[in-house]
Amino acid sequence: MREALGTGGYGFASGILLPFQKLMLPVSASRESRRMPVIMSTRCSFGHENVPTGRMLMITYQTERLILTPIQRGDEAELLKLNNDPLVRKANFNNVPQTIESVHEWLNRYSAQWRKNRFGVWLVYEKCNAGQMFIGRCGLQDHDDNPNPEFAYAFFEHATGRGLGPEAARFTITHAFRNSTKKKVIGFIAPGNERAERAANKLGLRYIDDRLYEGNISKYYEMTREEYFSKHH
Repeated sequence: MREALGTGGYGFASGILLPFQKLMLPVSASRESRRMPVIMSTRCSFGHENVPTGRMLMITYQTERLILTPIQRGDEAELLKLNNDPLVRKANFNNVPQTIESVHEWLNRYSAQWRKNRFGVWLVYEKCNAGQMFIGRCGLQDHDDNPNPEFAYAFFEHATGRGLGPEAARFTITHAFRNSTKKKVIGFIAPGNERAERAANKLGLRYIDDRLYEGNISKYYEMTREEYFSKHH
């Protein structure tokens, strides 16, 4: 099951994203990961101390307050906990408890999308005094009936309300546009989710019409590459 934009009810407060940071490749990075496109900036730098421990990372980026890394096999424990967060589970999984098997299926699908597209869903960590803390996931995923990628996100309840959502969103969308030829980003919002609608508008997504999404009528949003960069330049 995929998660539509804003189905978790998590509002995007105002937030500022720094220009994207210099790519860091651990010594153990694969040849494939070394060929991935790079977004460069000289305004910030970071070292291996920012790598979340216990994980083998292909690439790692950071924003002002966040560390982001592509989702990959080995992330099962973190995602299982996130998917069973009460708000995430209620919004995205009809309150059905999520199992390690469902997480494996999810990881296999989105790891394959990373290999195919060179962009996708990211794990999001918040920087803190102790190092970093996993707070959610955010990014773009393939949509069955649309050639354009779908934006979706899910954050723990304790991570909402501080502008971390928009900070992650702006990074992941910009990364996808700069590392692909995709013309649009799309999103689906459940009726009545006014907070998600405000978030979509802040990002630059425009309401188009109502469409069927996984068996339910949802509000369909989209945003072109040109519209996005005119708003977030």
